[in-house]
Amino acid sequence: MATCGFYEKCPIYNRFKTEMLKNIYIRQYCSGDFTKCQRYQIRQKTGKPAPEDLLPDGKTLSKFHG
Repeated sequence: MATCGFYEKCPIYNRFKTEMLKNIYIRQYCSGDFTKCQRYQIRQKTGKPAPEDLLPDGKTLSKFHG
């Protein structure tokens, strides 16, 4: 299964409160069809990193309590 090339340096995972939630996002967005990840899409489109608080599903951490 393919893994996103940006996964190793993705800063979003340092901000999760639980390993369980972090692992769910990793399984859904970093492994397999990582092209669904909003962070990946922004990086591909602009060549710049996504905003620090942007989650892979497009929500922001300020609106998320995980």
